[in-house]
Amino acid sequence: MKKIVWYLLLCMTLSSCTLSKDASVELEKHASLQVEVSNKAYGKALVSLWNTLYPEQKDAIHIVSPDNCFHQQFYHDIEWVNDCDALSKRTYALAFDITSAYDVPSSLKRTSLEDYFQPIEGKGMLFVYAQPMLDTYSIKEDEISDFMNYRNPHMYYYNHYADQILPLWLSHYDPDSGVSMEDIFMEDAFLDCIQQMKDFYHEHQLEDDPYHATNFFTQGYFSGLLPSQEIKKQPYYASQQLHIKPMPSLDEQGYSPYADTYGFMVNKDCPYPNCAKAFMNMVRSKAGIQAYLDHNDGVVLLQKEDISDFHIYDALNKEMIQAMNGSRLWSMGAIKEKPSIHYKDLYLKTNIVSILQNGIVANKSAKTIQKEIHAYSKAWCLHQ
Repeated sequence: MKKIVWYLLLCMTLSSCTLSKDASVELEKHASLQVEVSNKAYGKALVSLWNTLYPEQKDAIHIVSPDNCFHQQFYHDIEWVNDCDALSKRTYALAFDITSAYDVPSSLKRTSLEDYFQPIEGKGMLFVYAQPMLDTYSIKEDEISDFMNYRNPHMYYYNHYADQILPLWLSHYDPDSGVSMEDIFMEDAFLDCIQQMKDFYHEHQLEDDPYHATNFFTQGYFSGLLPSQEIKKQPYYASQQLHIKPMPSLDEQGYSPYADTYGFMVNKDCPYPNCAKAFMNMVRSKAGIQAYLDHNDGVVLLQKEDISDFHIYDALNKEMIQAMNGSRLWSMGAIKEKPSIHYKDLYLKTNIVSILQNGIVANKSAKTIQKEIHAYSKAWCLHQ
């Protein structure tokens, strides 16, 4: 009950400024919108917010649960999708000038979706460390942000899976769209990334441990990457002894984990487009973002300077939001001869990570590893 009262007071304060752009747009009467949301509690909060802001269109929002299966066409008026799927659905989506009271971190914006997609949440790997182990490994808090200070193999957890290797390997690689299979992964920049990965692996004496992917702290590791949705399950989290930061840098070069963003997209055949636009603007108003924060365990997309505008009681949740600012989107550049294949497919659906890992362990030259990855990727694309 207290939350509902709080929302009503907040909405009355914000309705004149946050959503003022919609005041000049006549919303359709007797509208009825089916809206997918990430969970029912969040959906109920958005319905309450809508009814407060738009009493003449009260009860226009009808919440449905997402089916968690990708479908290119729309089944509902407004759907909850991730940014990669949104690219595929764009043909069937309504385009309009989406406004946002709070901007999304620039590294997590897809400019090709700016008129179609309203991102709310980020999911991906985040860098975490255990504060009780600072003394064990003789590292100070102001040294954590530089990998040069990681002198013990147990200071950074590493395994042979893509979600652990890719941020270290490809943070400085941004392939162009429309590359030919003849040229795939043959750029000098890609070769440089292989050499840097080799150097990092051997200089830091990384252990290739595939068994403790989500509980590596219990095995004595000081830090590593964890899926954002797993962080709150860690034993150090409840005692506030686990901390989340952007990935450390090395030689002044930053590293960026990959992330998916999730949010809303409107069916172009929606019979109530003005109401749909008002809803899309509402969800990134101050009250809309607060509704997400109050009813989700995920990481909301906010620039770090805007975090103080919101009621966030969990200090580590604030750390996750700030750390997500250092993440990057998956490359969705397409292969020229096979436009349905994207770089993300090559990273996650093929064996190129294994080729890299085996080459590094065998101490092959970076050029040899590059040629092997190129030949394998070209053959894989041809057979799809």
